[in-house]
Amino acid sequence: SDMGLQEQMARLQENLQSLRPEFARGRGPSLSGQESLGLPDATRALAEMADLEGLLAQMSDADAMSDLDQIDAEALERALGRSARDDLEAMQQVQRELDSQGFLTGQGDALRLSPKAVRRIGRTALRAVFDQIEAHDRGDHGMRRTGAAGEPTGTHRPWRFGDEESIDVIRTVQNATRRRVATHGGPSLEPGDFEVAETETVTRAAVALLVDQSFSMVMNDTWSAAKTMALALHSLT
Repeated sequence: SDMGLQEQMARLQENLQSLRPEFARGRGPSLSGQESLGLPDATRALAEMADLEGLLAQMSDADAMSDLDQIDAEALERALGRSARDDLEAMQQVQRELDSQGFLTGQGDALRLSPKAVRRIGRTALRAVFDQIEAHDRGDHGMRRTGAAGEPTGTHRPWRFGDEESIDVIRTVQNATRRRVATHGGPSLEPGDFEVAETETVTRAAVALLVDQSFSMVMNDTWSAAKTMALALHSLT
């Protein structure tokens, strides 16, 4: 009946407006008015809206990039133009390349980035962060306090009771030799002959990254930088 046809057209029009919101702003065809459609025009309109409804369902199912090939490229071109089909084909090609290189992994009906992809993104982010660091002259970072777990500093000092540093055998023997030559004999080794090799001070710290997820991060265009820094730090672990 005419009432049933109008109800179907109204329902399909709502679906069309969700896919093409500009129709609701008067820039697309209107289905209101006093003049009714003839049977051929109404049939054609219903067929087009049914295609759009099916296309919308396909795009909703492919929202997680699980299967972009399920989208009807020809229907997409009829609805949104050639540029939309080109974009779809480009996305399909990107998905195939990522999958062939092992950057995608399937989890149920959805696709996720593989650990290999996350590491690649992290390395790229880390490189981008360090590329922005400017080179400066060496500052006053002298550290006179030595440690017990770092690299050797090249300096030595007499051994003291309780020292945990490694005994420098060569300098210890040299000290004993010079002492014996100067004193014409004596014990082979004395406590004063021993020297230890000093090492650098090593400090450790735990790094925690706190990211603000409020809408202001998006408004101030800082959300992308926060994600880049998070991935860069993750690649260091």
